Amino acid sequence: MQNDEELKQWILDGVSERFRQNPTAQFFLQRAPIKMPAYRHYLTDEELDALKTYILWLRKQKSPSE
Repeated sequence: MQNDEELKQWILDGVSERFRQNPTAQFFLQRAPIKMPAYRHYLTDEELDALKTYILWLRKQKSPSE
């Protein structure tokens, strides 16, 4: 994930535009046994913001091995 907008694309569409346009990424995405679901029609703006905040918070946490 490069930025907040890309995270939003992953959540809403199941894939980011950057990955959608990359042939190498498409090779792997099309063969993935489990696909990221798109939540565009299920989340309110407030829920999307809360989810983005939570994901970014999780990424900041150190793993137990660190």
